[in-house]
Amino acid sequence: MNITFEGKRILVTGAGQGIGRETALRLSKFGGTVIALSKTKANLDSLVKEDPKIQTVCADLQDWNKARAAVKSVLPIDLLVNNAGIAILDPFLTLKPEDFDQVFNVNLKSIINVSQVVAENMIQRKVAGSIVNLSSVAGLVAVKDHAIYCSAKAALDMLTKVMALELGPHNIRVNTVNPTLVMTAMGKANWSDPAKAATLREKIPLDRFAEPQEVVDSICFLLSDKSAMTTGVGITVDGGYTSIGKEVALRLSKYKAKVVALSNNKENLVKLSKEQPEIKTVCVDLLDWKATRAAVESVLPIDLLVNNAGVSVNEHCLEATPEIFDLTFGTNVKAMLNVSQVVAKNMIERKVSGSIVNLSSQACRAALLDHVIYCASKGAVDMLTKTMALELGPHNIRVNSVRPTVVMTELGKRVWGDRERADDLKRKIPLGRFAEPHEVVDAIVFLLSEHSSMTTGAGLPVDGGYLAVFEGKRILVTGTGQGIGREMALRLSKFGGTVIALSKTKENLDILTKQDSKIQTLCVNLRDWDATRKAIKSVLPIDLLVNNAGVACLRPFLQATQDDFDLTFDVNVKQILNVSQIVAENMIQRKVAGSIVNISSQASQTALKDHAVYCASKGALDMLTKTMALELGSHNIRVNTVNPTVVMTEMGKLGWSEPKKAQEMLSRIPLGRFAEVDEVIDAVVFLLSDKSSMTTGASIPVEGGFIAT
Repeated sequence: MNITFEGKRILVTGAGQGIGRETALRLSKFGGTVIALSKTKANLDSLVKEDPKIQTVCADLQDWNKARAAVKSVLPIDLLVNNAGIAILDPFLTLKPEDFDQVFNVNLKSIINVSQVVAENMIQRKVAGSIVNLSSVAGLVAVKDHAIYCSAKAALDMLTKVMALELGPHNIRVNTVNPTLVMTAMGKANWSDPAKAATLREKIPLDRFAEPQEVVDSICFLLSDKSAMTTGVGITVDGGYTSIGKEVALRLSKYKAKVVALSNNKENLVKLSKEQPEIKTVCVDLLDWKATRAAVESVLPIDLLVNNAGVSVNEHCLEATPEIFDLTFGTNVKAMLNVSQVVAKNMIERKVSGSIVNLSSQACRAALLDHVIYCASKGAVDMLTKTMALELGPHNIRVNSVRPTVVMTELGKRVWGDRERADDLKRKIPLGRFAEPHEVVDAIVFLLSEHSSMTTGAGLPVDGGYLAVFEGKRILVTGTGQGIGREMALRLSKFGGTVIALSKTKENLDILTKQDSKIQTLCVNLRDWDATRKAIKSVLPIDLLVNNAGVACLRPFLQATQDDFDLTFDVNVKQILNVSQIVAENMIQRKVAGSIVNISSQASQTALKDHAVYCASKGALDMLTKTMALELGSHNIRVNTVNPTVVMTEMGKLGWSEPKKAQEMLSRIPLGRFAEVDEVIDAVVFLLSDKSSMTTGASIPVEGGFIAT
């Protein structure tokens, strides 16, 4: 591939050493006029000796005003590589506020600053441009002792998406490169210990780290015209009284919990106390690190924590200011880190299990116009959640986030009162409406409860389905002969549903009806498309469907056969399409709401050795589920998956009884154990119930944090 940057002025930050240095040299070699930025003059001097054509600018990117002046002095810029970054690698519980500030200032705030200056100039000149932000694999998966770094890189990934969304109309493309560990001089020094390196390499299928030139190759591609179609791939602080925070406090108090409500607004706390005198209140400004620590320490011990406080200042990416950044990240991320440290340390000292729920948003994954800093902060919250789950899991402390869409609080109604604006967003929501506060509270309560005991590191709304009642509902469950399906049928029948249990093995169905004579049965081989359609039609109508039937043919990729593929995809994907079509078509004809739950696996989101065909089938099922949710949402039919780890069914116990084999998997699960059948069923029951009425297209992980690692 012939790439040239003749006539292009290219700014590369962090160019003194490592990837930045190699990028500057390569871009100069390809004909670009390179401006190398670093805070270390000696490094820039040595770079110029290596290539005299490279121009240099010495500036500390942590100084907002000086950095702006420095970048303006070298305009115009046609291509920008935001490479500068730092890493402070410490356990979550030992992180300090200055660690947070330093990492986010360099890894995120400086990128906003530099990119604003460059992009504004591109727009003024009406020229196309390309910006590449150096992120990391740590923006996608949690890494132990990388809480702040992971959060910053996740924030950068979301910042990139919003920049791409807002700058795209100006023909400015914005992308990230997310490398694993790179063998720069620093990388070699930090990972020279073979044992330490092996722990990371074993998660990399190619069994090696990246070389600098491999990262530079990706950067060059994204800067070049070869990637011309590639891009992006009000203030309220209400932690104690208003909206969701208030509803959570009241609900938990109603459930006999001893609630401590924290807010920076004393007037709101007084109102809350009048409404529910049993609630204890604490007034503190969460932006004050030390005062907050003292306040939280004064109310210890805490068993359950809901980090709900948040702020949103909505500005276009080119108008965002350092003050908005500091306020948003100080409230939405830094305060969460601070409060969680105090609470988690105390849980560990007391040797008690606990649950922490962080309020995130749909904005953590989907770029929204004029939400650049808010989206970035919620991306950071989600990655902070995953890293906390990874590090606190061994102490039996679960950490999850809830990601609502717009919620119809009083504030939500005011902000989204413009019908045209609201309809634009609702069109992107399959169910065609915004969330109600109680739906978010339901999810929080579930994640705090023991009914989510195997869920950690998740960013999905899940709730206490164990409270659901299915009286008057006809429920079809496939694969009910044994294991999860069998227990599912029994539980749903116990909760009042009329259960139709489907299996290809009549003997197993006979045993099931002896256990519960109310359960109806249906015997059919799901691989037979026509026979299955006929059988399902014979038991219509169906109100709720659980597609549980599945198979696993486990072989190395190179040994997988056509028969393995056909069997696995027939059962794990094709028959789900078949059964769901019949059930959904009937729901639509009857104009009734419905819920479909597909049993997927952690293998849909992370590769497992000797599981090539199985992983592929479950990945296909997850995407089929999302598409079903998209297309059926307008008919008020919700479709979700549950994605468990190894489950301790009889088959699970047999298959994982060998200690060495089991330990290899357990070592990657922060909670340090496999799932119990009841934990999977709890998630399914929730998704079938009205408690998840705003949840569709979601995948609930019941895997102890495995996917987060």
